[in-house]
Amino acid sequence: MSRILPLTEAIRITADNYLIFLASALSPGIHLEEALAVQRIHDANHYTLRPDRLLIEARIHLLIAVEMRRRHPELRRLSNHIFSRAMANYHQAGAADETCNSTVRTYVRDARLVEWPDLFLRAAYHRIRRRSRPG
Repeated sequence: MSRILPLTEAIRITADNYLIFLASALSPGIHLEEALAVQRIHDANHYTLRPDRLLIEARIHLLIAVEMRRRHPELRRLSNHIFSRAMANYHQAGAADETCNSTVRTYVRDARLVEWPDLFLRAAYHRIRRRSRPG
């Protein structure tokens, strides 16, 4: 547990995503097809029902990617994937957000130069894929 916690204070909404990503990456596990739980969405939910959910999800996942890369450089492939998808979501949300902008700058600055093409090509792939989905 000390490899995952403490959780950075920058991630306040859906902090469980950080725990899920890291616990899955750092611990052995199995995949079950069967649902073992359900989630109840209440009307005061601070995430799921937001009209700006895509932007909030992008911000959280960008912060998760930065923190994961900082604390667990051995998981850079996973953090790069989370980052690229979050960057695509941020651009798709179409809103300017200083937290997202500074987090993207930090992540790219700390990434190795040889990783940059992969980061941006994956982001483009996720953005195109999201746009082509029906609904």
